[in-house]
Parts: sequence; structure tokens; C-alpha cells
Amino acid sequence: MFVAAAPHLSVIDSGPVEVQPSTHPADGDDNNDDNDRAMAHPMFSPVQRLESFKLTRKIAKTAGSKSLTVSVKWPHDKSYKATPLTLADAGFYWNPNPTAKDNVSCFLCNEDFSDWEEHHDPHVIHYDRCGESCAWAIARCGIFVVDSDSRLK
Repeated sequence: MFVAAAPHLSVIDSGPVEVQPSTHPADGDDNNDDNDRAMAHPMFSPVQRLESFKLTRKIAKTAGSKSLTVSVKWPHDKSYKATPLTLADAGFYWNPNPTAKDNVSCFLCNEDFSDWEEHHDPHVIHYDRCGESCAWAIARCGIFVVDSDSRLK
């Protein structure tokens, strides 16, 4: 269960969750509307998105390596604004690849984001990049952008 008490506070029930392999929300029946496809996405639940950061993933190695895969964990520590909790709240799940071990994808718009720096705010970045096309960026991340703007004045 996800409860947004205030723009700066999210509560996620961390009960046991089975994380399923990611699929693109648009795959399958073309007769479903966008909302139905989003709700059917395995990462629709914020708990599942958060759990995706706790797993060790096997990804393909780059060319020239002896092994075909390498195991990776979420690469950034808690000093980053982009923590697993803030990323999951901003609509992201961890989706690493050989060139970007910190790659995340939005469960709704399926946009990929990587190369996180310590000061990057996932809500602001999601809104800035997808605020005209992603309902999650508009509805959830937009709250943080408006809140940040009002505090600056």
C-alpha cells in the first residue's frame, strides 16, 4: 500500500513482494487504454518498484570479457538524493544494462534514466523530462516541482 501523506513524505508498506520480470506496458492487447496497461505493468506497485533495487541482477558483460554475465547491485549509497525510496516514489524501477548500471525506467512512460549524480532529484528530473507526456510525472512528480518552486520564493 502506498500512502502519500505530503509531497515530501511517502509511506510504503514493505511486506513480502514477488518481483516479476519487467515487460513493456504497451505489449499485448492494443484495445486496452493507457490506464489499463499501466495497472497491468509488473512495476505498477510502488512496493515492487522499491523491491527491484534490493535484488542482485545479472546483466550481459561488455565485449571482450570471459563471462557472459556479471552480477550487479544498486551502485549508489544513501548520500544520493536518488535513493531506492525516492526513485520508486518518482515512478522508477531499477533496470540496469551493460552500459548503465544505475539505469531506471518509469513504469508508466517507459523512459530510461541513468548516470545519476549525488544532487539529482528523481522527481524533478522525471517531471522536467516527461512532464508533458507521462501522467505519473505530472501527477506525482509535479507536486515536488511546485513545492520546490514555492519554497524558493
